[in-house]
Amino acid sequence: MTVAYMIEKLKEGNHTSVIINAAASALGRMLIRWCKLLSITTVNLVRRQEQADILASIGAEHVFNTSDDGWKDAVKAVTSQLGSLASIGAEHVFNTSDDGWKDAVKAVTSQLGTKIGFDAIAGSSTQDMLDLLANEGVVHVYGGLSGQPVQASPMSLIGGDKTVKGL
Repeated sequence: MTVAYMIEKLKEGNHTSVIINAAASALGRMLIRWCKLLSITTVNLVRRQEQADILASIGAEHVFNTSDDGWKDAVKAVTSQLGSLASIGAEHVFNTSDDGWKDAVKAVTSQLGTKIGFDAIAGSSTQDMLDLLANEGVVHVYGGLSGQPVQASPMSLIGGDKTVKGL
């Protein structure tokens, strides 16, 4: 039911791309599969390589592992040749534990014009997602895996005309 609601939100806004954190979760994988069917590009955030591998095996396009060393170099190589890794199911791999991961992801989301994200983690991850979205972007919070309240800078909301909503 949650994925159906997410898909409805994507369709309502005529979105062509979306950011998903905790993307290797069962719900994240379902959303990725539906987005593929609907030709919606997904930008997927995970924390471990085995999660990135799972997403690659289902054909996820942009998979960012936030805890690998050297992910920035991998991102630069891949973003300069979008689609070159499509044959193995993944175009981009980013590690959110490395310095500068947001800049690398932002390069991709800017190119895609991503204005919507689904946040399963809350806490500081909500602000991270706001930072990655284009102006007028919306983060839909549907979980609290961090155990922390949602964090959002007023300047992101005001200056970028961005919104945080519950799902």
